[in-house]
This record gives sequence, C-alpha cells and structure tokens, in this order.
Amino acid sequence: MKKNGAPNLTVPVHDYIFNQILDHTIVLGERINESAIAEAINVSRTPVRAALHQLEKEGVVNIYANRYAAVVTFNKADLQDLGILRIALETAAAKMAIFNGSNAEFLKLIEIASKQDAFTTKNIYTFMADVDFHLKIAEISKSQLLIKYFQQLSSRIKVLLAYHNLELTVSVTHRMIAEAMLERNVEKTTKLIAQHLGEFYQVNEILWR
Repeated sequence: MKKNGAPNLTVPVHDYIFNQILDHTIVLGERINESAIAEAINVSRTPVRAALHQLEKEGVVNIYANRYAAVVTFNKADLQDLGILRIALETAAAKMAIFNGSNAEFLKLIEIASKQDAFTTKNIYTFMADVDFHLKIAEISKSQLLIKYFQQLSSRIKVLLAYHNLELTVSVTHRMIAEAMLERNVEKTTKLIAQHLGEFYQVNEILWR
C-alpha cells in the first residue's frame, strides 16, 4: 500500500485488521497495536484509526478513553442476546421477503442453501457463507432498513462464529427455510428460522419457557 492518509485506504486497512481478528492473529480482548499495523501494510496511522472507528461501529472493537482499541469479548449472555436479536430481525425480513421476493430469487436461495448444507467441514469459510445466506434473505425483503441493520450486525456475527464453538448441528437447514419461502408460507418460514437460530444460539429455552 502507498503510505499516506488518504480516505480510500480505510477500506483495505479495515479488511486487513478484520481478517487478522477472524484468523486469530489478533484475538478477543487483545489491544490493537496501531503502529505495528501501519508498519506492516505501509500506511500512516490515520487510515488505521479510521478503520478502527469503523470496526467500533460494527461492534468488533472497543475504543477506550485513553485512545487505544481492543477487540471485543463475548460471554454467554452476549451470545444469547445476539441470537434473540437475530430471530426478531430475520423473521421480520423473511415475512417481507415472501411478500416482495420473486420465485427466481427463492430458487436461487435454495441453490445457495443446498451448496452450504452439503459442506461437511465447519470452518471460517462455511461460517461466512452462513452469514451471507441470512443476509440474502434481508436483501430479498427489499427493506433497506432491515438490510442496513443486518449488515451492521454481520461483522460482529462473523467474529462470534470465528471464536465460539456453538451448536453446529441444527435440525433446521438453510434449504428447509428457503423451500418454505418458495411456498410463500409465512408461518412455516418464521417458525423454521426461529428454530434454526434458536438451536444455534441455544436460546430456545429462554424464548419458549
């Protein structure tokens, strides 16, 4: 990278830091060394700071009063809160998607889901594909507000998936959800999404007790 503080460096610097967090080069709770990052990718500290502020907005880092940043940490309550929030947002997105989406979009969603459900090894790439499937539902909803909310959560979700061994075997697959959407069955779709995410985040007992 060219060494300057141009605003257009923020995106690649953001991606560099984010990928280091996902691959555990920088781990949860660790203080982020701005100077080391700037030196490693040959930029000034200005785009590094701008990237850290963007990551803070995405819920991936915390910036403290004495002007240092550290990667967030998660506890069980944080995970469950995120799961409950995702269920609320994604069932709303699914309802709107069924109303606004086309059969062609749902058939494409089934195709995407079938490829993902065939994965036999769970790794960071399959987790990223999982997030992208759910984002696709928001996109089909045509609701810019829901898309925006999910995009804001997506980075935090990816970090969570990269570090936490959540329940990986769920009874409701992506294909089951996509097929219910093609059927335009709102009740079935929302029930499947709630069960899928509830199992994954282990919040079904909280929601249905």
